[in-house]
Amino acid sequence: MVDSIKAAIKLGYHHLDGAEVYQTEEELGLAIKESGVPREKLIVTTKVITNIADIPRAIDTSLQKLQLDYVDLLVNLNECDGPELTMILGT
Repeated sequence: MVDSIKAAIKLGYHHLDGAEVYQTEEELGLAIKESGVPREKLIVTTKVITNIADIPRAIDTSLQKLQLDYVDLLVNLNECDGPELTMILGT
């Protein structure tokens, strides 16, 4: 996987997406490190899953696995239905 990600970066793919639940963060972090592309040239997204009791700790764990100081987008994979979904979608 690391070689595939590095090849994608070399081809110009700079928006990189991973997630703890996909178990791709360590490989993604290693590929970023080995790519030689400056971190600020990349857009890195990762995700935490719903029902995590300690979101700040989950974020820190993801950053550690990614070997990064920050991500550009953090998504909370939270199942949403009922009134909450209606409010979000405005329907």
